[in-house]
Amino acid sequence: KFGAAMAVVKSDIGGNISRLESKFDSNPLRFNYLFNLVQAEVETKTAKSSSSCTNGLLWLTRAMDFLVELFRNLVENRDQSMSQVCNDAYGKTLKKWHGWLASSSFTVAIKLAPDRKKF
Repeated sequence: KFGAAMAVVKSDIGGNISRLESKFDSNPLRFNYLFNLVQAEVETKTAKSSSSCTNGLLWLTRAMDFLVELFRNLVENRDQSMSQVCNDAYGKTLKKWHGWLASSSFTVAIKLAPDRKKF
């Protein structure tokens, strides 16, 4: 288990996937490709909304970038603690997109990451 920091990432990923699935389910023929979904939101000028599928897709991509960097760090930096590899991955990916509150919360959650041996 990754601890509190990963619970936040997992919840965010799940929420964004649910948002995309709901939109797809509303019209599977129209939204059979992600491109079609984004295009429809751009046309209706809803793509920039925080609750849009376009925004959800953006944050889903960012979360996946974080996970890729985290796993890369785990493999390449076996001498570092979970907190260190999480913090490095966060700094390289999500931090630039988070405001002060989200960044501070994530930093605290990372400090609660379990020991590598428990992972």
